[in-house]
Amino acid sequence: MPGIHDTLDLLQATDDGALAPSRDQWAQHLQAEDEAFVVVNLLNLADARALNAYAEHAVPMVQALGAELIYMGRGAGVLIGGEGDGCDVVSVWRWPSRSAWTALWSDPAYAEIRPLFNDGVARYRCLAFNELQPR
Repeated sequence: MPGIHDTLDLLQATDDGALAPSRDQWAQHLQAEDEAFVVVNLLNLADARALNAYAEHAVPMVQALGAELIYMGRGAGVLIGGEGDGCDVVSVWRWPSRSAWTALWSDPAYAEIRPLFNDGVARYRCLAFNELQPR
């Protein structure tokens, strides 16, 4: 059974660039409770064709792991905040577990298409949210 450092090495081998989780972010993700969570992706585009090619391959992989698209939209301006706070595209995905998200990054086929994402995106923020349980 691989240790945490072996797992971190494997995950970072998929993509260790500026648009991927850092080693510390991966460690935090792996130590969190393995339950459903929501991911908000905020993207500023560099090359829409490259990002569309990435999505063509990535979306079926993501859905096969049980993730569902909750919302997708184009940026329409910043209502509150600084001029550079906006984004071109937002997508919100509900993942069944953190291990499902990790499985995506562990897939060699995903590693092959990851450069398309890097070519297509100029700036990326990926935020994780735990779901609130009703009282």
